[in-house]
Amino acid sequence: RGCVLIPDDTFYFVTGTILVGGSPLANVTVTASGGHTQTVTTNAAGQYTVTGVRGTATNILLTPTRAGYSFAPVTRSVLGPVSANVSGQDFGGIPDTTPPNWVAPDPQSGTVTDTTAQLLVKIDEAGTAYFVCLPVGADMPTAAQVKAGQDAAGNPLAANLKGLVALAANTEGNFSATGLLGSTDYDFYLVAEDLFSNLQVSPEWVGVRTQDDTTPPTWASTYPKPGTVTDRTAQVLVKTNEAGASYFVCLPSGATAPTAAQVKAGQDASGAPLAANLKGSTGDDRRHGIQLDRDRADPVDDLRHLRGGPGRPAQPAGHAGEGDANHI
Repeated sequence: RGCVLIPDDTFYFVTGTILVGGSPLANVTVTASGGHTQTVTTNAAGQYTVTGVRGTATNILLTPTRAGYSFAPVTRSVLGPVSANVSGQDFGGIPDTTPPNWVAPDPQSGTVTDTTAQLLVKIDEAGTAYFVCLPVGADMPTAAQVKAGQDAAGNPLAANLKGLVALAANTEGNFSATGLLGSTDYDFYLVAEDLFSNLQVSPEWVGVRTQDDTTPPTWASTYPKPGTVTDRTAQVLVKTNEAGASYFVCLPSGATAPTAAQVKAGQDASGAPLAANLKGSTGDDRRHGIQLDRDRADPVDDLRHLRGGPGRPAQPAGHAGEGDANHI
């Protein structure tokens, strides 16, 4: 006589509940592996059910996951062989309350020019990094103030002196402060926050010194240009793209154009000094200036198109944020 094996076609289910501090935790993914493979999700009551578990199944491993939580125990095992429904496979959820950590050597300075400074940042989990840029020696803001883009007094900073960048875990990102002054020290303060609003307790400091300014300013569009002209005075309006000092000389129409250095020195093309009323300069302010910025290399074209009527030169004036000066 032969024997016939009849497979066990009986199916069972495995159930459990996941709580956080006694409250149900929904949307937790529970993965069954090993003797039975299935993925299920907890409902609003924190309950999950693994279905279709064949009778005699063994070594089923249950693993819960949800972003922002860890679980105790980490896994549960149904050893089997399963011969009835299995309940009580419960877990406790533990919220993530730990802020991200910086990944060395970040944060650190990146590319620095005379007007910009880049910061490199990397953290050990997905989140957001924030920065503020302050004058050297300024009081350190709190982490919350850095996130809000404020200084230590709670004053909001200009958009070019604060910023943020979203980061993936262990992936370097960067942001930059712009509109800085050359050859100047700045204090950068940075904080990071993960996806679950866990903000670092204290800002991280990075000191940066900008490069020397080696780029001459440029005239703003339509400048320099004539201003008010009388029978004894002539005004010229000037504006440049950055703060600095401007210089002018006033020469008879047709005179040879001086060099930039001669204009700065108040001389004509032969190097002879001009009378005080025929030359001048402004201070380091974009709002006040005159004919020629001290960094400008070639004054010829500007001098020619500013001359007034026959034999009467027009007077140079202002600088970045329009300024003026009068020639008498």
